[in-house]
Amino acid sequence: MQQRAKAQDLVKWIAMLSMVIDHLRFIFPSMDAFIIIGRFAFPLFCLAMAANIRRLPVNTPVFYHFPYLVRLSVFAVISELPYRLLRPDADTLNILPTLLLGLLICLSLQYQSRAGVLSAISFSCIAILLNPWLMYGALGALLPAVCLAGLIYGRSFVMLAMLLSALCNMSLPTLDMLLRLSDAHFNLQDGLLLVSAAIAPALGTLLLQQKISFNIFPVTTWGYWFYPVHLLTLYFIKLIFII
Repeated sequence: MQQRAKAQDLVKWIAMLSMVIDHLRFIFPSMDAFIIIGRFAFPLFCLAMAANIRRLPVNTPVFYHFPYLVRLSVFAVISELPYRLLRPDADTLNILPTLLLGLLICLSLQYQSRAGVLSAISFSCIAILLNPWLMYGALGALLPAVCLAGLIYGRSFVMLAMLLSALCNMSLPTLDMLLRLSDAHFNLQDGLLLVSAAIAPALGTLLLQQKISFNIFPVTTWGYWFYPVHLLTLYFIKLIFII
């Protein structure tokens, strides 16, 4: 039986902690700088997903992945209501549909066959079609696959993951300003946000390569509940502060 990777659990814990810190902004608007710390969360979740797939033997039977896909699909639905309660003005779905598409693309490529490549292209096209409704857009759905390539092939793809992570964290207005080389509204916080998003895949990849000597509480299937439960908890805390 393959030994559990402590470094992978550590990456998940850091991702969850940064996510919670990020979401505190929705309770305390004055803490909007927390978004910089929060930019670590999504790339690290993508990297943890890629690491899970990397540990599987090539051409693992399809049915092996079925429980994983079902859990992610179910919690994508469960999490939407808590997400809407905390963020009633949100114009995208919660993060799990993006991760679900990312998982499907990764699993397709894991088979290293023509059918797998065609399947990955198909899911990528679906991500492009759903781009307006996906958190981090179609680029976000591609990030797990690029992280997987980084774990397999090394530095060049890690750098590509860094670029992709920064791009999918950029709002369209900010991107437009950068392309026009305008700094009218591009302040220090925006710059730190992009730096944080860009370095997350590299730091996470480096962390996965370390041998962790101390014990880390494993993030298993209970981690799926963490997302909707923490959203609901923050929503109720927000209600208390409003009252």
